[in-house]
Amino acid sequence: MRVLLFITILTASLGAYSSECNYSLKDLMNKYVQIEGTTTNITDEFNCIFENRNINNDSNKSRSSYRAHFPIITDEHKTISGKIKYYGLFKKKYTYDVIKVARLNKIIIKLNIHFYKSKPLTKRMNRCRYSRDSKCYNLAGDKPWYPKTDTELYESIEQRLKEAQKIWNDSAPKNIEFQFNRVISKSDAHYSIRLVDRFGALYDKFLFFKFDASVYAHEIGHMLGLGEEYNPITSNVIPWHTLANKFLNKGQSSETVMKRDMRCNLDSIMCLRDTIYPYHFNEILNRI
Repeated sequence: MRVLLFITILTASLGAYSSECNYSLKDLMNKYVQIEGTTTNITDEFNCIFENRNINNDSNKSRSSYRAHFPIITDEHKTISGKIKYYGLFKKKYTYDVIKVARLNKIIIKLNIHFYKSKPLTKRMNRCRYSRDSKCYNLAGDKPWYPKTDTELYESIEQRLKEAQKIWNDSAPKNIEFQFNRVISKSDAHYSIRLVDRFGALYDKFLFFKFDASVYAHEIGHMLGLGEEYNPITSNVIPWHTLANKFLNKGQSSETVMKRDMRCNLDSIMCLRDTIYPYHFNEILNRI
């Protein structure tokens, strides 16, 4: 059963092709691997493939340009909800608020997120509060790894939310603003996220408490209804090219093997780095 699931996920991930685009993902990756960095042409082709993938996997099929809402005449506040089919297989929910503000001629995309500590994180924070155990410090041994108090923990989370918000707003279209807020009450939140003491994240369930703002920005992309762009098998489970490069001494650059294993535009917020492209914004805003 596990082997069948593995093959199904791998096949679904490789099958990102639209007749509206000039290349299949497989053919585009062959071109992408041959160049250093990205070019406008390559970026446009990636945009086409992943824009079509997002629309095909979205339960909200109707689209209209968000620009048609401008100028904004009356205030409005509504919630957008739907489901994205991850890797063409697994449906997961997204939800966010849309606020139209007439006096500012602005649309605000708002997310309220409730965070709470997992039991292991709570236990480790309590243990390390007064301990000199090496596990309570960073690798250099000169800074505590865990916050001393809940206040310190949640202040650090709020800071990363602000930084993630800046990542989104720095490239947002004109008159569009993103607001990401930590809320105290779960009832006021779009998502309730468990902070964990282990590496990993699942946008609607848990998040490693030490992740930096770029990871928050990526996970928030999922909260706003964007799918993964990287290949789940060769990125996270068996990075074939990375392993082959290391153990077979192929001498390929780290950029090249990342391209081969991630199988997406490395610069994209939903792949590896933190560039938010127009098609990301369009997918979120055109549902309005």
